[in-house]
Amino acid sequence: MKLIKDLLPEIFGVLFSIVALTLGYLLITFVIDSLSSDSYKEAVNQPLGLIPISVFAAIILFICKEVVEFFRRKKANFRKVSAIKILLSEEIQLNYWVWLQMKSLINTVKDKTATSTFNIVLSSSGAERFEESRADGSSGGQAFPKISENIYQKVILEIAELDANLYSFLKNYHLKISELQHLRNGVYDYVDENGKELMWQDGYVSYSEDQLPLIKECMSSLFLQCSGKKLEKPRIR
Repeated sequence: MKLIKDLLPEIFGVLFSIVALTLGYLLITFVIDSLSSDSYKEAVNQPLGLIPISVFAAIILFICKEVVEFFRRKKANFRKVSAIKILLSEEIQLNYWVWLQMKSLINTVKDKTATSTFNIVLSSSGAERFEESRADGSSGGQAFPKISENIYQKVILEIAELDANLYSFLKNYHLKISELQHLRNGVYDYVDENGKELMWQDGYVSYSEDQLPLIKECMSSLFLQCSGKKLEKPRIR
C-alpha cells in the first residue's frame, strides 16, 4: 500500500502529461482545420471574427501548460521529500544509538553499589565515555554519544511547506529528542555529585525510566513514516 501511495504522484503526472499532449494535438488539428475551411477564408477580411478562435486556443494552451507545470512541481516535491526522509531515517538511527546507551547507563546507575564512582572521560578519538570505578579495583564503561539534530534543523521549514503530515510527526519527534537531551544532560549533574545525593539519584532514575519508552515510541513512529520499516537497528556513526 505504501509503495502504491508513493507512486501515485508519478502515475498522475504521466496520465496528465498524456492528457495535455492529447489536448494539444486536438487543438493543433482544430486550428489547422479551421485555417483550411471556407469560413476562415471569408473571415480574413473580418478580423473580429477570428478572435474567438485565438482566445480559445490561448486558453487551452494556458491550461495545458499549467497542468503540466503543476505535476512537474509535484513530482519534484515528491523526490525532494523522499530524499529528506532517507536523511531523517539515518539521523533517527543515530539518536536511537544514543537512546540505547542512555537506557544502559540508567540501568548501571540504578544498580550502583555504595562504593562505585562514575566519571565522564574523553577517549583518544575525542568521543565521550561514561565509566564506573568500583572499590574492588574493577571498572566498566560505555559510549556516551551526543544527540544529532543537524538534518532536522535543516529540513524542518521545508517539510512544513511540502508535507503537513510528516511535519506533525517531526514536531513530536523534536519534543522527545529534547527530552532525551535533558536526560543526557542530567548525567553530568549526577557525575558531579558523585552519587552522594541518593534521593536525587532515585528521582533521576525513576524519571528516566518513565520517559525513555515514550521517546522510543516517538522515534519509532517517525522512522516508520520515513522508511516504512520498524526501528530495530541503530547507526553508530
